[in-house]
Amino acid sequence: MNEHQETIKSETERIFARIALLGNAVTAFQAEQGKIQKQEYTTQEGKEKQVNQALHALSDNFRTSYENVIAPALAKIREAAEAMEQQLTLSAELSAALTLVGVAGDKLTGETLRPMWQQFIGNHGALVALRAALEQCELLQRAGDMDQYIFSADSKCTLLEDQALTLYTQPGTNLNQGVRLGRMLEDFCEKEGVELSKPFTQYLGAEDYSAYYTERLKTAFGV
Repeated sequence: MNEHQETIKSETERIFARIALLGNAVTAFQAEQGKIQKQEYTTQEGKEKQVNQALHALSDNFRTSYENVIAPALAKIREAAEAMEQQLTLSAELSAALTLVGVAGDKLTGETLRPMWQQFIGNHGALVALRAALEQCELLQRAGDMDQYIFSADSKCTLLEDQALTLYTQPGTNLNQGVRLGRMLEDFCEKEGVELSKPFTQYLGAEDYSAYYTERLKTAFGV
């Protein structure tokens, strides 16, 4: 990976780790809320006051995490992604691929074309150049899902930032906000050719998302 991909990797993994901590905080809040509601000698007003205090602490945790960790990390991810988008180096690999497309043309099969362009995942300029050559030779349909890897870094980063902002503006009492951001980031990394150290689910301590939600619910309700 290049230096920009390394930046995206490290900052994404920082966010993954913080999302996992926020998930633990949500579960702790839910468990505390359950205990408060079971208090036999506390008035309803007293219970509501305790729940509101716990909710205020949870909201502060979300907002602080957004301001100090998530937003700065996303800013670095944007900077790296936009820098990658501007790069175009006519490497030996790209030159060879363009030459092969021009020479072999219709003889190229999907099995040949897919690994040809997949080697340039994360290299926006190379993918755009190769796509143009494939389109000129009427080979684009054989290239599979190539177009999913050619996108505006600005647009993708804006979607990530919008989702992250909900952690600040609407700090929730469920796990969905953080999990959605993590899944969006994981997909973004794959599209940018970034090799993460481990899947997002492993930061959550689960085999998959279904297992994560199930385990969190069990913990929250003391099952």
